[in-house]
Amino acid sequence: MESKLRSHGDQVALSTLTVALSASRADHAVPAPEFTEAFAAGWGALPQVVFAILTAWPLLAATAIALAYRRVRRSCPAPLPAAT
Repeated sequence: MESKLRSHGDQVALSTLTVALSASRADHAVPAPEFTEAFAAGWGALPQVVFAILTAWPLLAATAIALAYRRVRRSCPAPLPAAT
C-alpha cells in the first residue's frame, strides 16, 4: 500500500499542469442609476418593508412567548407528591 502511495506521489510530482486564463469583456456596460432614480426605488420599497414587518410581528411575538414559557416551565421542578 505504501509503495503504491509513493509511486503515485512520484507520478504527481512529474506531472505538468497548464492553465490558461482569459477575461471576457462585456459588449455593453449597464450604466449606474442616477441618485434620484436609486432614491425613488428605495423609497418605493419602504412601504413593502414596513408591511412585511407589521405582518410578521405577531408571529415573532407568539414564538418568543412560547419559547419563554417553555424555558420557565422547564426550570421549575416537578411538585412533590402529597404525604399521606
